[in-house]
Amino acid sequence: MFICLLQSKVDELNPANNQPATPPQHCLRDNFFNEENITRDGGAPNDQIIAGLIRQPAQDFDRFLVEDVTNFLTNGFNAPPSDLMARNVARGRDHGLPGKRSSLEGRETGQLP
Repeated sequence: MFICLLQSKVDELNPANNQPATPPQHCLRDNFFNEENITRDGGAPNDQIIAGLIRQPAQDFDRFLVEDVTNFLTNGFNAPPSDLMARNVARGRDHGLPGKRSSLEGRETGQLP
């Protein structure tokens, strides 16, 4: 539901001057299951990444997703491309949630499933 709020690029702030650090951004697609950026220097970058996230404007709450979670979720794992939204739809079907068509028909007749 809230995956539309994900940022594609995250700034890391330099604690000395509160300006974007070098490298200025981390791409979400390059950091799935990659803890190198957050464990270097004893975990010091965690605060810089969180400060960068706080400073960045939020994404709009809409129906659009960043390409990083739709095309690059399993990037670099010798696995077929994976789409987070498709996984969520499949998970809903596995749990017995009705499809969009039956929900729309139920709304028209006043009998929501």
